[in-house]
Amino acid sequence: MSTRSLRRTPWPRTCSPPPPPPTGYSTTTPPAAAADVELPFGDAAGAAAWLDDHTAQILAAARDAAAAGDHQRALDLAGTLDTRLPRGPHAARAVEAADLALAAARHTGPAAAVVERTLVLSDAHRRGEDHERARAVAEAALAEAEHQALAAELTGRAAYYVGMCSAYSGDHQGALAAYERAAGLGEGAGDLGLAAAAEGGVAWSLAKVGRAAEALDPARRALTLAEAAGGKSQIAAAYDTLGQAHAAAGDPAAALASYKAALAIYERIDYQARVAQVRDSIAALP
Repeated sequence: MSTRSLRRTPWPRTCSPPPPPPTGYSTTTPPAAAADVELPFGDAAGAAAWLDDHTAQILAAARDAAAAGDHQRALDLAGTLDTRLPRGPHAARAVEAADLALAAARHTGPAAAVVERTLVLSDAHRRGEDHERARAVAEAALAEAEHQALAAELTGRAAYYVGMCSAYSGDHQGALAAYERAAGLGEGAGDLGLAAAAEGGVAWSLAKVGRAAEALDPARRALTLAEAAGGKSQIAAAYDTLGQAHAAAGDPAAALASYKAALAIYERIDYQARVAQVRDSIAALP
């Protein structure tokens, strides 16, 4: 079977999450909020207008704070937006927010925070589908992490971003090299989740460069690492990656078994988007 049975998105579903939000910012909603708070909009159009207005206000306040030299406030304000704005019309504002937060982080430090913020900016460009720019920014983050001799975990995450952005840009050989490096750094640092995600990227990249027969070993390593890390969604993603490797290698029976294992976990944790994707992969098997 050809590698077309691999997923249609240009990076494995085992990808690691974006860098974490700034310290002290909660991404959770207070338990009673949904029931007790009257929303200031009544439909999707109203919600979009409300988000646009409030985003503009926060960005303006962040710019004012930066101009006044209050870089911590600029970082706090811009940092509440850069990883949370949706795609589409808000992509440009996500980039602006990430840019403002990065500029502020350069004043407040430390070096690791600058690299983290650079990765957030890369992800904002990726969400805006400017993949070449996303890759260039990720490469800058990796270079900075290496120059500053930062922790292997953070350097590995930067390498992972380079791999992901390279894949989006169509440079699968470059993605393979970056994913291999991220896997080694992640495992060496004890970050099994990162190592699992990167090994999944290695498997996917091998198939894309015409080396599908070699993809099974890193796909199996991804599963072993994901099981050791213990995250249900990542274990499911590793089974999915293994299924794709089997499919690319021309073994639909083994692919089906792996897909079914992934599907069972995704259904158990109610991850409906992934359920639909795995069912599509099963349907594509001969």
